[in-house]
Amino acid sequence: MHIMGNCIILKSKKIKPEYLGRSVYDKKKRKIGKIVDIFGNIKYPYVKILIKGGKDKEEFLNKEIYLR
Repeated sequence: MHIMGNCIILKSKKIKPEYLGRSVYDKKKRKIGKIVDIFGNIKYPYVKILIKGGKDKEEFLNKEIYLR
C-alpha cells in the first residue's frame, strides 16, 4: 500500500469497474472513504481510495479494507 496526500493506493484481489465511486469500510464496518480510481493489470488492479477527512492513513497499513 502507498500513501499519496489524502489517498491510499493498494493492490486489489477482486474488483470490478462498476465499484468506482463506492464506499469502503474497515473491519468494524466504519466508512473510511471511497474508490476514486481503478487502474493497472486486469486480473489484480490497483485501487485509489480517497480517505474521509480526519482519518489517519497510516492506520490502514497492512489491514483489509471492505466494500459493502
